[in-house]
Amino acid sequence: IAPAESAIEYKTVVFTGGLHGDKSAYQGHSDEVNERWNSLFNDIGISQIPAAMAARLPNATTPTAHDPNLYMVELDVFHQLHCLNFMRKIVYPEVFKIDLTSGSEEAEDNIYHLEHCYDQLRQSIQCASDVGTIYWEWSEQKQKMFGNLRTTHTCRDFEKIREWAARHRLDETFDQFHKVEGAPIRQSK
Repeated sequence: IAPAESAIEYKTVVFTGGLHGDKSAYQGHSDEVNERWNSLFNDIGISQIPAAMAARLPNATTPTAHDPNLYMVELDVFHQLHCLNFMRKIVYPEVFKIDLTSGSEEAEDNIYHLEHCYDQLRQSIQCASDVGTIYWEWSEQKQKMFGNLRTTHTCRDFEKIREWAARHRLDETFDQFHKVEGAPIRQSK
């Protein structure tokens, strides 16, 4: 059971290839690109759902600090985008200065974060198992076959899901270092 299930709509999307002049607006490290990435997930955060919906989830979750009848969840798509953005930043060490090599505690935390992120994305990719097809074409210039990555996919409408999350956004400032009283709600058996 997914809290945002009611927001799911499908649409046809043609992916950019991301190579040789077919870059998307999310490639690179300019201020504009960084703002696009941040706008995907930064203002969403934690969502709140009613107790009845939380009780149907397969995992227990905790009530909000301001209302014991509302429970906290985060849609995984926003966590996944955070992870992908972190990995993107590692490609540009001169810009983002994410330490992976000094042996410091910060570097160890960054490596742990990176490993966590790529494994979360691996699991998500395998879970979704996109069966869209890549077409193969001959390149006269390279004199070999190439996969054409500018392909058509049937996708969940991300904006509809983002709108759901924005409507259900936990309005309070979330303090992960403050224990919220109240038992986590568990799925009824």
